Amino acid sequence: MASESYRPGIWRLRFRAAGVRNAAALALLSLMGCGPAPSEPDGLSGLRPYDRITLAHDGSDGGDATLGGYYAAVLHGFFLQEGLDVTLVQPARPEGSALAMVAAGGADYGVADADRILIARARGQEVVGLLAPVQTGLAELTDAPDPATDFAEETEWDPYGRVLLTGADRIGERPDQVARMARAAARGWRRYIEDPEATHAYMRSKREALDEDRLIADHRALVPRVNNAEARIHGIGTMRAERWADLHRRLKDADQLGPEPGDPESAFNASFVPGPPDEADLLLNFGR
Repeated sequence: MASESYRPGIWRLRFRAAGVRNAAALALLSLMGCGPAPSEPDGLSGLRPYDRITLAHDGSDGGDATLGGYYAAVLHGFFLQEGLDVTLVQPARPEGSALAMVAAGGADYGVADADRILIARARGQEVVGLLAPVQTGLAELTDAPDPATDFAEETEWDPYGRVLLTGADRIGERPDQVARMARAAARGWRRYIEDPEATHAYMRSKREALDEDRLIADHRALVPRVNNAEARIHGIGTMRAERWADLHRRLKDADQLGPEPGDPESAFNASFVPGPPDEADLLLNFGR
């Protein structure tokens, strides 16, 4: 299993830290005796261990622009600030998938498109979408051979893309962790949309074959697809039941869901979409 991770340590001081830049890094320095810990209005919330998390995706090592927000969340420490030590992984076998890894318990979270989630659920894999960063037009940004993407183009539907997902059991057992994961991922996507340069450098450090001009062009094309009108109102990653139901109907009509197509309302949980950022979150996110 290929993997990449950013691990500065095992323990952290958890801060709500509105207006504090890079609180996790400052807290780590304090613990090492290198400087004072930043203060917060409500005091310290105490020591706690990181949750060690695997996040599976189907891209190559280093990903591509359509995964940029997840790489940004790792690079800029947004997962760490939520107490999550996230490792990005890919399936070990070419025929494997991130979604199957999550369904089988081989990864804690994954990234897949909405049509794949519905198809997987029809096959008995209890995975649930949490956050849909790419709102529209994903097929126009991908050129790797992908039967699901090709089929979406042929049938002219437009599924949510690069959806953060997890198993239904985890939502029931660890809803706080799921909320933190979705919150950090949304911050990563906001940061990537606003300022992709550092993330692109990080991604290229993982895979030198990534073409910088292609990353820049794809990022430019992604911006209106991620930060569209709905996302600006309801937050990056927002999801509507009507779109899931329409996609489910189209897949069913195309005989993609089999004899037990399942219920589209169970395929996603929009309660974990963080919503639009408040002023304090923007200060943390962009360091201003």
